[in-house]
Amino acid sequence: MKLPSISLASNLSHPVLIIALLQLLLLLHYYAFATASPVVPLPTLARCLLEKHCCGKRIVSCITREAGGGARDGLFDDIVMGEGLTPSAIEGALCQRTVRAAHRRGKQLWLELNGPGPHLLLHFGMTGAVVVEGAAAIAYKSAAANANASFPPRFTKLQLHLEGGPRLALVDPRRLARVLLRADPLASPPVSQLAVDALLALPPLADFAGTLRRISAPVKAVLLDQSRVVSGVGNWVADEVLYQSRVHPAAPCKSLDEAQLAAVHTALGTVVRTAVAANADADSFPPGWLFHFRWSKGKGQDPADAAGERITFEDVGGRTSAVVLSRQQRGLRGAAEALCSVAPASLDGSLDGSLDGPRGAQEDQRRRAGKRTAKRHQPSPGAVLSNAQPDMQPTPKTRKRGR
Repeated sequence: MKLPSISLASNLSHPVLIIALLQLLLLLHYYAFATASPVVPLPTLARCLLEKHCCGKRIVSCITREAGGGARDGLFDDIVMGEGLTPSAIEGALCQRTVRAAHRRGKQLWLELNGPGPHLLLHFGMTGAVVVEGAAAIAYKSAAANANASFPPRFTKLQLHLEGGPRLALVDPRRLARVLLRADPLASPPVSQLAVDALLALPPLADFAGTLRRISAPVKAVLLDQSRVVSGVGNWVADEVLYQSRVHPAAPCKSLDEAQLAAVHTALGTVVRTAVAANADADSFPPGWLFHFRWSKGKGQDPADAAGERITFEDVGGRTSAVVLSRQQRGLRGAAEALCSVAPASLDGSLDGSLDGPRGAQEDQRRRAGKRTAKRHQPSPGAVLSNAQPDMQPTPKTRKRGR
């Protein structure tokens, strides 16, 4: 099929061009959705990688210009290098200092360096990763770099050359990662603003449930809020937790009953531990996980989970959420409380308790008027009995002779 010639400058409304642009936008949206980082699993494994290959080694030099063959090769990325950092500031803070330890909380990863001066803080964003020369890359669906590829990988933003090798690279194709310097990472934002880590310090059920009961926001939005209950939970992890616990992501936290709160707490710990134990290798995740079936969005397929139940996609908390409506319920606590919240009726059928002020007086007036109306229309005892069922008929008069 020969497509007509289209001039972008003169015919932006051509149907073929519009369809092509829509397909491109859909494809970009899918990849943005599909490559969302696993948050806890990826930074956890990155920390282990750095601890194994970098701790105890001195940083001989660092390269702050992009490398690896991307479109920005040779340029300093002033977006990834946050807070106005300059090449000289980064080099002066890091070079000739030894890596003492690698730490992580939530999605924040930092290298503790010896001597006076700030420490290196790394945030991966959605598509960032660290690559150590010669070491196996973290095997995840959205891995940005291949260990077998030449070093540095494409879209490398920062390189550290360690004494005696190896070299370390921060890679990010979408410029969402951040490089910061902090004198005391734990006491400074952004780390100081994070809630406890979902893997390292998951709150006990009583504390977890007690916090959620006081929150009216959707449960998924709260799980994604890194400063509220736990840190380190990302988009697909939150969806997996709620799928496993059979809770709808848009359910308000305060609407969840005790069983649902316990299920979310259990699933959160299980999903995070399982993903880390699998080394963030998607192929090693349990076969029944929603993770394996959610990525068909935008591919012209009708996505379904392992049981064949349809997967729908909703926007919750500003993020695309995969939901199986036949499995995941809204909050059950609200329905039970609604039944219990009805005021008990008194013997005459009126509601117990009265309202204060003008509104209360009007309500009492309407109530009394209703009683008078009901009394005027009340049928006589004979009429009621004449319409009664056979087993409700009055006792014949002949049976009163004994009196």
